[in-house]
Amino acid sequence: MNASDLATAVAAATGESRRTIQARGFSLADPLRTDFDPEPYGGSGYLDWDEVDERRRSATVVRQA
Repeated sequence: MNASDLATAVAAATGESRRTIQARGFSLADPLRTDFDPEPYGGSGYLDWDEVDERRRSATVVRQA
């Protein structure tokens, strides 16, 4: 699979255009390189949507006060 095939496959799976997928920077990973992380972060690897919603609601209440 080359980069063009990948963009086509991701676009088909997500419903986005190939241009959008290419702009978001999807790329092929080398399966032999296990330490590769193009966006390292210190987080736990998941997003707690309840926490995000609570922060949003708290910020809205503070602005209205």
